[in-house]
Amino acid sequence: MLSSSIPSKIQLPFAANAGGGFIRTIPVPSQIGIVNGEASWSDGFPPLTFSPDSAGGINPDGRDMNGILNAVSSLLWWYSAGAPISYDSTFQTAIGGYPQGAIVQSAVTSGVFWLSTADNNVTNPDAGGAGWTNAYSPPAGVVLPFAGGTIPTGYLAVPTGATLVSTTAYANLYNAIGYAWGGSGASFGLPYLASGYVPVQGSVGALTHGALLAHTHLYDKPYYSPSAAGGGGNAVQNLYPNVATGSTGGSDNLAAGRGHQFIVKF
Repeated sequence: MLSSSIPSKIQLPFAANAGGGFIRTIPVPSQIGIVNGEASWSDGFPPLTFSPDSAGGINPDGRDMNGILNAVSSLLWWYSAGAPISYDSTFQTAIGGYPQGAIVQSAVTSGVFWLSTADNNVTNPDAGGAGWTNAYSPPAGVVLPFAGGTIPTGYLAVPTGATLVSTTAYANLYNAIGYAWGGSGASFGLPYLASGYVPVQGSVGALTHGALLAHTHLYDKPYYSPSAAGGGGNAVQNLYPNVATGSTGGSDNLAAGRGHQFIVKF
């Protein structure tokens, strides 16, 4: 298929302006024995509409045709507009749960999309139900700088030292990084960024000044002594090798800037 082969978008659902006498909603259950000849999503047009009038058949109803095409084209009209489908608990129950790979928009927060990671998923993603993950968030284990003070949902603050957390409480993160940052058994280590290795990590928004790790330098210190020729000769230059300067600096190498928080996706 070519990208140029896209068909015309549906600008209006079929029979959108049909009056009540010319369109009706198509029921899901079979209407056989309830309303003879009426269409349903279960049966389509029932067998009675395929029999001739002379044999007791009933002609298909134009209102059903308008109703069917209206229902189908209404959904296509929605998709043509690029609109999303939101989580729907009633629909979820009717189909026996969302399939693995289904993506639905949150019914609570516009712009948040949930991805089902299980078949027959009957839990509520907006209530923290199992078997869902944020469809468009970074994968577990990604570390990001964050300019705010409140850690967003689904993330942990990156510590500045070794910190252990539960392998079950943060299973996705554990599956991504294992014991790479320490831990064993039921606890694993969070990724951490010691301040000496982070360009700027401090109070969010606070100005931080650059600093160097405390260190010394070595140099050869010259000195002069008289020549051995009776003490009256020219002075002779000598060196004291590897003389250390005084120590200067702090406990970390830090760049100047504004404090940032670092967060990790779990």
